[in-house]
Amino acid sequence: MSKPGSRLPLHATGVGKVLLAYGGQELQDAVLNSLDRFTDKTITDVETLRKQLATIKQQGYAATSEELAEGATSLAVPVRGNGGRVIAALGLISPSSKTELARMLPALQVTAAALSKKLIDSGLGDA
Repeated sequence: MSKPGSRLPLHATGVGKVLLAYGGQELQDAVLNSLDRFTDKTITDVETLRKQLATIKQQGYAATSEELAEGATSLAVPVRGNGGRVIAALGLISPSSKTELARMLPALQVTAAALSKKLIDSGLGDA
């Protein structure tokens, strides 16, 4: 399902949830008004998703488990630009049977921090 240049629903992917959590109210309202179900685990309840978005902002990462596709989990962290503003997200997708995905969080966070610094230093931090 995930291919370069493809579009995936914000509410059912790790990268999407990071972008949604840090996005503006207008974006959140638009997405929360149209929560399609892709699997039995897709969150389609607005209040449940709002709570999850608050948790994502608090902990600094998003994790999903079979919300977009059965057998797939994801982990994502924000990429920040000038002033700490979230301008992108970096994520991993893994088969659900691979339980060690959470162990990749520190490496993902370090990589996102390095990418954030590089974007800011190169003048692309306002993207």
